[in-house]
Amino acid sequence: MGRAWAVLVISALAVRASGASAPPQPRRRLDGALVDAQPSRPALNRAAIHAMERRLDRDLEHIALDSHAPTRVELALRALALALVFAPVLCTAPFAAMSAWFCRVYWYGLLARTLGAAGVAFIKWAQWASTRTDLLPEALCHELGALRYSAPRHSARHSRRLVERAVGLALESYFESFELRPIASGSIAQVHAATLHGLAVAVKVRHPRVVERIATDFTLMECFAALVSSLGLLRWFDLEETVRQFSAVIGAQTQLQTEALHLRLCRRNFARWPDCVFPRPLLATAEVLIETFEPGRHVSDWTDPPRGAPASAAPTAAAPATAAHAAERRLLLEPPAQAQRGASERALAPAAPPPGEACLSVSSAHFVVTRGEDVYLKMLLQDNLMHADLHPGNILLREAERRVRADRPSAIVFVDLGMVAILTVEEREHFLGLLVAMGHGDGRAAAGHVLAFAAEQPNADADAFTAEMGALFERACRGYGTAPDFGEVVRGILAAVRTHRVRLGSNYMTLIINALCLDAMARKLQPSYNVLDASKPLLELHARTPRRLFSLLLPVARFVKARIDARHLRRLVRSRH
Repeated sequence: MGRAWAVLVISALAVRASGASAPPQPRRRLDGALVDAQPSRPALNRAAIHAMERRLDRDLEHIALDSHAPTRVELALRALALALVFAPVLCTAPFAAMSAWFCRVYWYGLLARTLGAAGVAFIKWAQWASTRTDLLPEALCHELGALRYSAPRHSARHSRRLVERAVGLALESYFESFELRPIASGSIAQVHAATLHGLAVAVKVRHPRVVERIATDFTLMECFAALVSSLGLLRWFDLEETVRQFSAVIGAQTQLQTEALHLRLCRRNFARWPDCVFPRPLLATAEVLIETFEPGRHVSDWTDPPRGAPASAAPTAAAPATAAHAAERRLLLEPPAQAQRGASERALAPAAPPPGEACLSVSSAHFVVTRGEDVYLKMLLQDNLMHADLHPGNILLREAERRVRADRPSAIVFVDLGMVAILTVEEREHFLGLLVAMGHGDGRAAAGHVLAFAAEQPNADADAFTAEMGALFERACRGYGTAPDFGEVVRGILAAVRTHRVRLGSNYMTLIINALCLDAMARKLQPSYNVLDASKPLLELHARTPRRLFSLLLPVARFVKARIDARHLRRLVRSRH
């Protein structure tokens, strides 16, 4: 017996020694992608993934935000640099004040390009300002909107350093694969594809010196706003409070743990909606966020085709993508394990579009529009937590290989939750009051709710605004069943707000812009679908029932809306056959 144990011990030691002396499996490098060549790694380690989630839950209970207080020297140097950047805009401002034609043709574009060159804080402000048609001319908002698609990218060395500091290991030791070439980039961070414990993940890495630059620039913006207010200019705009609110929102967005917290909240709120997906956060620090990689097709591919491609409003004829656009979209459609081919290989490969590039079926378009409206109404009516950037570029359509129902996609995916709007009871009730007034065709009631969108209206001409709202509703919004053009009515309201200097809170503008994005998406994908008429069961239930009874009857209203939506789809399918 003792001899048998000795043989076993000696054999185990021999095996261990041979394993230790064996050379490690080589890693091969493909255009910045680190690919593990060890075949023995498990396909998916669920226990490790769940352990990461439990650690993240504990970490999110105590979020420590980065902060930076700029020195006077930093402020002085930055002010000098900004003075040089904005010199062309300031020199041509007198001509812009004298000529509306000069503004439209030249000055608005110059201002947008200057803001894009001024840094992250100014890019974010321009992106936000492009949605504020209640404050700025539509031509200027259009020029500023181009900055939504221009974002810096940082070096692979910076990404490696931050990710390794966050995980405590070298990339090669922590990830099975990591694509050093970013698959997407925004003004705050860029995204890398990777594989972790057999799971496809997206790794978001903050750009260098973002916190310091934003703190310095917003300090200067607050000083400028105080100067403008002291001179008695733009009193109706409340510039100081606007800059203060915006700086707080953007400051929170630079902390990537905040986005992880938003993802957790939305995943909890939509836990019973299997066809509405939010990425699952796994690890988060102020500088790095690791979340599940959610493949899908951007809805903006159909609503906003790439430049150079013919736009089509028909849901069955999406524009063909350019070679560069198709290559970028392939990275999002494939999990990282299949997306590791280098840029040189992608450049030599034929520019075949991703699956489904050629068309979007009627049922898929209907699913995106109706489910998008359902999500918006749930966030508004039930959650009091609204995705602050709910445009088609942040919505993905996921097509399953094997579907339970062949006529519907499996899910829509919502990404980029760096900014959310947390609604108060008053904000929710007044905005819902506006929607109900639109459904009833009551312009005076709608004006009353819009005037309540701010705590004070010191410079608003309330009587003139109410009269203009009445005329607008008489002309363009007669209520449910009259096919009102929701986008036209809302844009008319914003024009009246700007004319009569009515203040709007930032959360209200988030709700309005998201509603306009939803309506525009419906107009492109399902022109016959009216978002106001479709929301009638839920809006009327909210208007006519007490709060507690509303919560009990909400599933019934959703069922009624789903039946109406299904009947609309059947009519569409019959009309095409």
